[in-house]
Amino acid sequence: MELTIGSAWQMLRTRINRAEGSDELALIRADMQDLFSKEAGEGTTVLVYKELNFTHDTMIRKMILLAEKRLAAEGAGEPPLPYAFLLMGSGGREEQTPWSDQDNGLVYENPPEGMEAAADGYFSKLAQRIRQGLELAGYPPCTGRVLAENSMWRRSESGWEDQLGGWFAEPVWENVRYLLIAADLRCVYGSEALANRLKQTFHETISRNRRLLQPLLANTLHHKVPMGLLGRLVTERYGPYAGGVDIKYGLYIPLVNAVRLLALENGVSHSSTLKRIAALMDNGALSDETGTACREVFLSSLKMRLSTPFYRKNGHFATAGILPAEKLTRECRRELKNGLKFGRALQRKVIRQVRGSVKGRDASDAKPRGHAGQ
Repeated sequence: MELTIGSAWQMLRTRINRAEGSDELALIRADMQDLFSKEAGEGTTVLVYKELNFTHDTMIRKMILLAEKRLAAEGAGEPPLPYAFLLMGSGGREEQTPWSDQDNGLVYENPPEGMEAAADGYFSKLAQRIRQGLELAGYPPCTGRVLAENSMWRRSESGWEDQLGGWFAEPVWENVRYLLIAADLRCVYGSEALANRLKQTFHETISRNRRLLQPLLANTLHHKVPMGLLGRLVTERYGPYAGGVDIKYGLYIPLVNAVRLLALENGVSHSSTLKRIAALMDNGALSDETGTACREVFLSSLKMRLSTPFYRKNGHFATAGILPAEKLTRECRRELKNGLKFGRALQRKVIRQVRGSVKGRDASDAKPRGHAGQ
């Protein structure tokens, strides 16, 4: 099975690398969906996600190369400075589904004095070409405009540092939301060093001021686990998915958010949820028992996400993220209830741990300082 899945996805990636235009990539993207539908199944969740995300990355890198080539043909020349194209959201976490949209950003090296406008002008055009190409290939733009085309998510290195500093300095709800988006950034193309320095700035800021974890915690707990009294599942009440369960916002996102905050608290710089869990186990922030359970429940959430129906509308792939009632078998309900129960317990653990960390730092700061010679 592993050889069959791996070789089939490798053939797709070979076709992507040989493609000469967005229209050709759009056809390959459709074949990606067909291959996914054929090969997703019991016992293959980790492998399918690995191959799927590797193929998404290959598609995005190819689209960036085509965009650079197109700009050169239009007379804009080569990239004037080293840059990194960043994936956010599920792309940053290496957890893209077949229907993932575009969540991205861009950071470029600080330009020489007087060249700021010219540098951003080039990267603005590049980001626009990338967005257009990916959209033609079936990747809808993020509805929240988390796109390198948007100047908020496209800046020089110093511009990014200033923006992160501003968000941290005023941690209102919207700024915290931006920070948590940025916490998942990953370089998919270009200078890894630029992306890594941004992540280092992010983590060092939290390390210097643990109180910043408090507003991050409030946003993290925004999505509640859908369990009612006596452990009953909270299902959709109306619409075409009545009786179904929201897997994305009911199980997957609460797990992602909880693990991310534990990672930020403990200085773990990985973006992938699975890598974060492994690192938290390594440094003792999660016990072996809790970490293993977290990994199993998270993999279960990924499997259920892959089972949610997706559709194509206006050339874009999408899903409601809801597991329909007809798929909620007795075994599925049992697995889902166990996962939701763990998710709720993990959220409570995060509350205790983060509040304890902030309180401990406050107590440390309040201790009287000794004088020299005492």
